[in-house]
Amino acid sequence: MSGSTVFISLGILIVNVLGLLYKDNWQIVAGIGGLVSLLVATLTLVFLPESPVWLLSKGHESKAAAALKTLRGTSRSETIQKELNTLLSNRRKAQSIGGSDGVWKTLCLPEAYKPLVILNVFFLFQQLTGIYVAVSYTLDFIKDSGVTQDIGLIAVMLGALRLLVIFVGTFCSKTLGRRFTAIVSGVGMTPCLLLLAFDRYSSHSHVQPVHNNLPLFSTNSSNLSSYSLLNTSLSTTLSPLVNLSLVPLLNSTLPVSGPVSGQTSWVPVAAIVLYIVFSTFGFLIIPWSLLGEIYPAKIREVACGITACLAYLFNFAIVKYYPYMSRSIGTYGVFAFFGVMALIGTLFVIIFLPETQGKTLAEIEQYFIGSHPAHPRPEEEESLNGDSKHNGHPKTPIVKPANPS
Repeated sequence: MSGSTVFISLGILIVNVLGLLYKDNWQIVAGIGGLVSLLVATLTLVFLPESPVWLLSKGHESKAAAALKTLRGTSRSETIQKELNTLLSNRRKAQSIGGSDGVWKTLCLPEAYKPLVILNVFFLFQQLTGIYVAVSYTLDFIKDSGVTQDIGLIAVMLGALRLLVIFVGTFCSKTLGRRFTAIVSGVGMTPCLLLLAFDRYSSHSHVQPVHNNLPLFSTNSSNLSSYSLLNTSLSTTLSPLVNLSLVPLLNSTLPVSGPVSGQTSWVPVAAIVLYIVFSTFGFLIIPWSLLGEIYPAKIREVACGITACLAYLFNFAIVKYYPYMSRSIGTYGVFAFFGVMALIGTLFVIIFLPETQGKTLAEIEQYFIGSHPAHPRPEEEESLNGDSKHNGHPKTPIVKPANPS
């Protein structure tokens, strides 16, 4: 489980609660957020030790060991020394590549570029399915789905639900596997988004009601050309009578499309709740979990940096463009787009993403190489779920979808 995902979701939930409590004063919510950020930055500066990897790069091995003791919360020398040796080994591998030219040459190897492409495309589909749009534009996202009542309360409930599902999804990914959990997530998201698109399209396809702000007759001469159905000379005489008698009658008798005014249909509520559940269950958490599992040790630092950078760029682009999408293609078009992307993303996971849970780093690397099994290196013998390869349990064969080329 990605700890950052948990705390981001917890922070969003707290902000939603504050927004519900101070819905008429956003300055208070912003002020509380600013103070908390300042406090966290101060505590981090005072108590957080320097990165052990950075200290080793500068030749400070003793300081790196002390930093590991602080970060791991243990003083057991054998545990710290084992991790320190692993970090030193990884650093020697990185140095053996030979600078930036060696890094790019290594990235051209199949065990490097195949997981790099797969995981970055997975992150792209994570964004194109609207997961972070629902996080960043929670209230607007709920309104666009057709919900009209208790929007602030629903936002708080969805935030709490998202936080709960993160733990459920983490448990399932460890027991059922990363790949299976991601497939279930995509299969569940797709119909929810398409149902929201169909519900919004059905609502927009009906005849729009007549509202008081667009009267059939008006005494305002500037509005006669737009709203009056009578001749200008007659409107001055008849409009007071019409406004007093006919307009209330028309507004009370004309049918209103969709649910009755002031009520919310259960369809968008159920669809958006299920969408939050399924999207959080897999597509939200699995890509971040794979970040530390799928790359070989010799290029993990560079590959993780590239992937994290692209993931946040994808996030920025879709979150920034969402309001323009809503205005240009309508809310039903946006939900339809998210639904189609969820379908394509699910097919991508089924075809290309291998299972990594319980596999050694050497096994995952060998899968992407696609040749005869190689002898795993000693430092990569430990499986990704913390079990030793020689623990007496048979190894589960790696799940191989269509081998990416």
